[in-house]
Amino acid sequence: MFRNHAFRLQTSTTPQPATETATMQNPRRYPFHFNRLRNLAASVAALGLAAMLSGCSSSLPSNFGVVAPTPGNAGHLTGKVFGGQQPVSGSTIQLYTVGTTGLKSASTALIGSTVTSDANGNFAITGDYSCTGTTPGTQVYLTATGGNSGSGTNSNLTMAAALGSCATLLANAATTFITINEVTTVAAAYALAPFASSITSIGATGSNPSGLVNAFANAALLANTSAGSAGAAGLATGVTVPTTEINTLADILAACVNTTGSASTQCTTLFSATGATDTFGAALGIARNPGAAAITALT
Repeated sequence: MFRNHAFRLQTSTTPQPATETATMQNPRRYPFHFNRLRNLAASVAALGLAAMLSGCSSSLPSNFGVVAPTPGNAGHLTGKVFGGQQPVSGSTIQLYTVGTTGLKSASTALIGSTVTSDANGNFAITGDYSCTGTTPGTQVYLTATGGNSGSGTNSNLTMAAALGSCATLLANAATTFITINEVTTVAAAYALAPFASSITSIGATGSNPSGLVNAFANAALLANTSAGSAGAAGLATGVTVPTTEINTLADILAACVNTTGSASTQCTTLFSATGATDTFGAALGIARNPGAAAITALT
C-alpha cells in the first residue's frame, strides 16, 4: 500500500510553541517539520496568502482517485469521499466552524441533519447549514467519519478538508465541489496542528485570529480540496509544494482507511505509532512528532 517515495522525517531540536501567537500569528513562522515543508513555509511568507486560496489540481499519485468537479445546485454543496482510489460509502459528513473560546477549543457543528455519502462516495449538503451567529470570517472545515471503502465499515476513519471562511464557502456553494480524502486530511492536519487536539476541537481565541486564518491559507496551498490533490495551482515563481511528502503521508493513512478499522494490522500499527484512535488523530500525531522512531518506521 505504501508508495516508495524518497521521504525523510526530521526531528525538531526546538520545542514547539504552546500558543497560537507563537505558532502562527507571525506569518514567517510555521510549524512544519519536514525539510520541504519548511521550505514551503518560508516561501509562503513572501506571498499574499489571500490570493492563493483557490486553484486547480496538480498531478495526483496513482493510488488516489481523480474527481471531476461537478458543481451543486444554488446554495448546495456537493462532494465525494475517497479512501485512496476507493469511494467511501456510509460516511457521516459534517461541517464545523472552529472554536473561538481558546486554543484547541471545541468546534461547532453547523449541520443539524444527518448527511452521509452514498454507495459511490457522493454527498450533498442541501442548504443544511448557515453562517448565522458566526463572524463571517470564521474558518470552517468539512469532515467525513466512518464508512466503508470496500473492506467493511471502519469506525476509526476520520478525514477532513480545510475550507476557509464560512461566508465565502456559503457564497460560492453553487460552484463548490469538495473531495475529502487522505491528501486533504494531511494538509488540514499539518496546517492546523497548533490549533487542534482532535477532529472536533480546532480553535483559537476570538472568531478570526490572523494565526488561524494563516493556517487555513497554508492548508489551501498544500492541497486542492476540489480535486483532492497535493498542491494548489498558481503558485508564485520559486514556490513549490512538497507533493512527494504529502502523498507519502496520505498513503500511510490510506493503509488504515481502507480496512475495517482498529482490529486491522494496518490501523493497529498506525495508532500504536501515533498514540491516536482515528486517522485524523494519527495525522496530527505525525505532524507533532515527526522524528519519533515509531513514526519514521511507518515509511
